[in-house]
Amino acid sequence: MISRSQNQIMLSGYFKPFDFLQVIVSEIGYIFDPSLKNKKMYTMKITKTILSLSFVLTTIITNAQINLVEKADDRKDLAVDRAQKERDQKEIAAFQADLTAIEASWKAGDANKVNALKNQLVAAMKREIEQSENKLAQDKKEIREDNAEIRSDNREIRRDRRDSRVGVDVRDDARDKARDKADHRDDIRDKADDVNDKNEQAGRLARQKNIYETLKAYHFANLGEFSKGEAATKRMLVNEFLETMQRDLVETYEEISEDKRELREDRRETRDDRSERRERK
Repeated sequence: MISRSQNQIMLSGYFKPFDFLQVIVSEIGYIFDPSLKNKKMYTMKITKTILSLSFVLTTIITNAQINLVEKADDRKDLAVDRAQKERDQKEIAAFQADLTAIEASWKAGDANKVNALKNQLVAAMKREIEQSENKLAQDKKEIREDNAEIRSDNREIRRDRRDSRVGVDVRDDARDKARDKADHRDDIRDKADDVNDKNEQAGRLARQKNIYETLKAYHFANLGEFSKGEAATKRMLVNEFLETMQRDLVETYEEISEDKRELREDRRETRDDRSERRERK
């Protein structure tokens, strides 16, 4: 059997600042109700009170945990992307320096130096591919987080509809619905952005692997003209790999902007939740 206090909380889904204390006082008052004349009724009331208070605690903890997990995930994503930006900038600068040195050695006709520098670039390519695989895994993780947030939004929207049907918090049901639907739209957009990022990252990774496999065993024996021949074609592949790295950096800047936007949305959702709890007083 569900108590009056528990039923009200089930319908509303939120708590006023002193809801928990009010429930405790209310339930204890029921326990010592003089109308409870026998031990059986007393025992039933104790059991019912414990179950009610357990439900209240579980609901409070669950709601708080959902918000904390979402904020923690978004902060972690932002920290990861900022670290990736710093690393990508340094690696691009080093790659460009080696590429410039290759072109100088090429023009000087020094095939041995060209091949030594090419091997350095191939090693850098291998590291970049490993990092691209990590970035792809991060993109997939963010999509899973998006799905969890969307499921949470859907629960909120279903609760709003239930509140409307039973007449709980009638004065601001429309405002609650508008807030939760706006949060849902934001999270749908975030997921679409993350899916697009994942697909682009997967495409760049596939191309990086192809270039790496082509160049790792290639030996520049006859340099030929700087802009003609097979050797020149291979040199162009090195440039193309550099372009994938630069595109990765652009994507990282975009990810940082998205992370900051999601953190702003988290703060707004927290303010909305607080406002809604105040409105329910």
